Formats: sequence, structure tokens, C-alpha cells
Amino acid sequence: MKTLLAVIALAFAAPAAAFATSPVPADTFGSLTGTVKITTVYCIRAPCPPMVSVEGANGVSVAITGVLLRDVESLRGKEITVKGLVSGHTMNVTAVAPGRSHNFVTGIVRNTTVCDRMVPATCRYSVDLEQLDGSVIKVTDEKMAKGLSTLDGALVSVKGNVTNTPCPPGQMCIQLYQPTLWPDHRANIWVRGNLSHAYHTMEVTYPPTEKAKYFLGFPNGGAAAVFTGKNYQNLIDRDAWFSGSFDGDKLRVTKSGYAVVPDPAISIFPWSGGFVDGGSNVPLDSDTNGGAAVVAASGSVGAAQGAGILRD
Repeated sequence: MKTLLAVIALAFAAPAAAFATSPVPADTFGSLTGTVKITTVYCIRAPCPPMVSVEGANGVSVAITGVLLRDVESLRGKEITVKGLVSGHTMNVTAVAPGRSHNFVTGIVRNTTVCDRMVPATCRYSVDLEQLDGSVIKVTDEKMAKGLSTLDGALVSVKGNVTNTPCPPGQMCIQLYQPTLWPDHRANIWVRGNLSHAYHTMEVTYPPTEKAKYFLGFPNGGAAAVFTGKNYQNLIDRDAWFSGSFDGDKLRVTKSGYAVVPDPAISIFPWSGGFVDGGSNVPLDSDTNGGAAVVAASGSVGAAQGAGILRD
């Protein structure tokens, strides 16, 4: 009997030991150029966000996840290049750019330009591109830095090569060598923002000055004028990616993606308890009829006394 139990235990222990010692594939950083594909998902209770993938020409396909998921979705049907952590057939995207280019940086613009107090002022233009992983890439190219300085707070993608350059004389640097982007001036930049109309008075100026058609707002409250001959009425009050180039400090836009649609605030599963980070402090099926809102499961109090009362 003891021999039989030992054989059975060995039969179960051997596969378990083999499984325990087998290496787990680690996430690797990679990039892929391909077309953005959208797969519609049908849910029982609420609208479901679609699944997004990028399919390369060689048949390789990755499902997209991460904070840039809906940004990639807004470029559906377009050829783009994505970078990020790859695990199996899934990529957590941290950088995205249009077309075929593996040399680009996606990050939030932080204006570090320094100007003297002379009249007129002389400025030494520079910006930092804060990537989604927290690392910082410096841009000191005069032409590109001057344009990017007008997009402070915006998420942008700029094509170019990154090299480690010595800290410039007379500047304070955290490290002796800093990663610096040397931009490709032949390529457009991509910038994400919320589009709005630019309204102007009927005042006549001389000499005549070119007026912006739109403004592009950024999460930090900043905004940049947009000069274009195209009609983007369908993107008013929407977040979207725009492609363009700098004419001095003017952003001239020539292309755009679709509007960036955020994930729905309602849970797609009936058993998960109503709103998901939608600003509600009570479940969807809570009874607020006849008094204050019911206390949520987490213990947070509902609306003020009398809120939710049915009124004639």
C-alpha cells in the first residue's frame, strides 16, 4: 500500500516540479508597424469598447492594451508604428507614430526655454519630452524646440534619432550625458488635443495678419493656435490626434485621426456592481426614490438629504 501511494505521489510531483522550474517568458520591449484593426464587441447590458489590434504585413498581429489603447483606436484603418512591452500576442503601448518609422519619441511636452530680460528678449529654446515610463528626452534643436515650446503640456510624437549628448556648457543637468532627440525635419509631428473654434473680432489690422482657425487645448489648461485650410468641424470639443509641421511657432495642421473615444463608465458585466469609475457613489440599481441616495457598498454617503426625490 505504501509503495502504491509513493508511486501516485511521484506521478503528481514530477509534472508539478517540471512546471515550477519551467521559465516564465518575461515581457520584452518591441515595436511593430501595421494597420489598426477594430473588432466590435457585443455586450448584454451596456455598450462595450471594441478590441484593438495592429496587424503587420508579415502576418504578425498584437492586441493593444495600456493608456494609449483608445488613442490607437482613433487611428483605425491607418498604418502606424507602435512601441511597448510585448507579452505573448499582447502589447502594452507606450509610444505611437504614423507610418513606418521606428525612430520616434512619444511624450508630454515640458517647456524648459530660458529667455533673458533684454528687449527684445533672446531665448534659448529647449523642451523635455516626458515619456509614459517617466524617462525624459531632451530636444535642443532650435527650430523644433521653438515650435514644441508652444505645445507645453501636450502629448506629441516626434520622429528622429535619440543619442546621448554631453550636458551643454552653462546649463545644469541631472546627469553628465542626457538622451537628446535630433528631429527629422522632413516628417510631420503628431499632437493630441481637444479642438475648439478660434473666434475673431471684425477689427481690421494693417498689415493684414493670418488668423488661426482653431485652438487645441491640453490637459494642463494650455492651448495652441491651429492654422489650417481644412474643415475639422466634426472634431470640435473632441480629443484627437493631428498631424502637421511648424512654420516658425505656428502649427500648420494637414491631417487628423478620428476622435479619441474614452471607455464607457458603465460596467459591461451585470454582476460587477454598476458604475466603474464613472463618478457615481452608488450602484446603478440603488433606490433613491423618496429620500437621500442609498449608502453605497463601500460606505460612502450618497447625495445630500432630499436628493433623488420624485417631484410632481
